[in-house]
Amino acid sequence: MSVSRSDNLLVMVWLRGLHAVDPFEAQLAERFPHLKVSDGTAFLHSRTRMGRLPDTTGRATGYTPFSLPQV
Repeated sequence: MSVSRSDNLLVMVWLRGLHAVDPFEAQLAERFPHLKVSDGTAFLHSRTRMGRLPDTTGRATGYTPFSLPQV
C-alpha cells in the first residue's frame, strides 16, 4: 500500500466498533490540530486477524501460516 500526493499519511486501526470511529478521530484532531482526515474506509469483518482465523463471534478457530518469501 502506498500514499502519494498531498495525502501522505496512512493510519490503520482496529476499534471495537463503528461507534469508536468518531471519538478516535476527535482524539487525533485534539492531539494533532493540523491533521486533516481526507478519506476513511471501514471493514466490518476481517478474514484474518494477526494470522488468526476468527469465527463470527471473533474467537480464533485456526491460523494462517506465515512464511517469508524465498530470495
